[in-house]
Amino acid sequence: MLARLKILLCSMVAACSISLAQAADIDPEGTVTMAWAGPMTSLDPHVVTGTADQIYTFLMYDRLTNVDANFVIQPMLAKSWAFGEGGKTLVLQLRDDVVFHDGTPFNAAAVKANLERAKTVEGSTVKNVLASIASIDVVSDFEVRLNLNLGQGGDLPAVLASSAGAMISPKAIADGRDLRLDPKDAGSGPYMPTVARPSDTVIYVRAPVKYWDPTAGLLKQFEVRFVTQAAARLNGVRAGQFDLAQILGNDMEAAKKLAQSGTLVAHDAQSSNVQSLLIRADRPAIGNLKLREAVAHAIDRDAISKAAFAGNCLVTDQPVISTHWAYNKDLAGFSNFDPEKAAALVEESGVSQPSFDIVFSPGTSWEPQANIVQGMLAKVGIDAKLTPMPQADAFNAFREGQVDSFQYVIPATVDPSIIVNSLLTGGYALAPAGVKDKILEMAKLGTDPSQSNEQRAGTYRELFKLAAEDVWLFPICASKAVWAHKKTLVGVEDARWYFASLPDFRGIAVAR
Repeated sequence: MLARLKILLCSMVAACSISLAQAADIDPEGTVTMAWAGPMTSLDPHVVTGTADQIYTFLMYDRLTNVDANFVIQPMLAKSWAFGEGGKTLVLQLRDDVVFHDGTPFNAAAVKANLERAKTVEGSTVKNVLASIASIDVVSDFEVRLNLNLGQGGDLPAVLASSAGAMISPKAIADGRDLRLDPKDAGSGPYMPTVARPSDTVIYVRAPVKYWDPTAGLLKQFEVRFVTQAAARLNGVRAGQFDLAQILGNDMEAAKKLAQSGTLVAHDAQSSNVQSLLIRADRPAIGNLKLREAVAHAIDRDAISKAAFAGNCLVTDQPVISTHWAYNKDLAGFSNFDPEKAAALVEESGVSQPSFDIVFSPGTSWEPQANIVQGMLAKVGIDAKLTPMPQADAFNAFREGQVDSFQYVIPATVDPSIIVNSLLTGGYALAPAGVKDKILEMAKLGTDPSQSNEQRAGTYRELFKLAAEDVWLFPICASKAVWAHKKTLVGVEDARWYFASLPDFRGIAVAR
């Protein structure tokens, strides 16, 4: 039995980006073109190759829950939720005023259809985080009960704030429609896509039905363009080509200077996206623990932050930052920069002429990091061979164990369970065979509904410590960003999900 019944009764009114009093100052014919650093690969929220796709899906699909800047779970289409029956169930109370873009009403049956699809659709990328759900019961029109596998599901309220909790029209599901590139009116959010070109552009228009949230969907059209280079995104805002853009790395200072001159507005945002070197410890070239420890002590995190991000990257030694509830303060400085120790560890490893490859994607912030890391490793006697690959190819090559390491970013998520699943137990499956069973056991404990949040935090802190000791991943720093935009845009600073660099711009608008 649970020590106490966990009841999460949440306020039905979320923070609004634009108050109703300001509505008269909003241009209902306003349009926005945004330049974004992540390519769109799929508009099916249950089949996405990476978290970057969520910035596209958030605009067209509402989720059951949402999350604020402090990782506190908030209502969305679920008004409230509660664990019951000794942690065997999670019961959701739903809104009764929601309509899908095709006119289908939202209700408990829609939730059941969506979660069952998310768990079973071919190519599902969210089924693992929903594995705790054994079955789903429609209790009434606006009450749904999730029956949980024993000892699982403690992370579900957070998980349902991500793509896993996205709501698709039951009619589109029944039709078997391919939602990846042509979802049409399958959505539930404030906007509906009319153009979708992978790795290029998605154009949305205001949803054709009355939307339940009067503070969202205030634009006539919202266009999102994939633009790789931050400098090109910034120049586009300055030239009037873009209204809004994400600026990273060294270009952030230029954006701030333009804001100071009055040319544009720059909103600072600290993310929890941790730039990292992911290491495949079961590959022969990097399987020696002493050699991996040498890698950890050869890399100067602070120097990378300064050189690759002009200091706009918060140094961290674990997959979360210090403000996160699961942060392990005992790991601070655990693998400190010490080139002399690194060189000694190389000698102790007994590996003659150590060498391994580092995959990175050209034109991204990972490229300068990979070059800097290569130089640092060379100084302690390790030959790192850089292997450039397009993003999709790099993801696949590392997932399939074809390369030794990957210069990458650990995307921030609403719950550490998702990081553990994507990095250690599933996804990239970094946990080596010798400790995989232990990691799986800890991962299961971290999602046990009978555990308090502090107990769950303790489990994840232990996991982060184990990963640091065995050096399967090497966190470097959590990137900051500037969102540069025209002065006529309002509501940008109030968007959610900045912690994941995936702001939900459902509430931005153009002032008259």
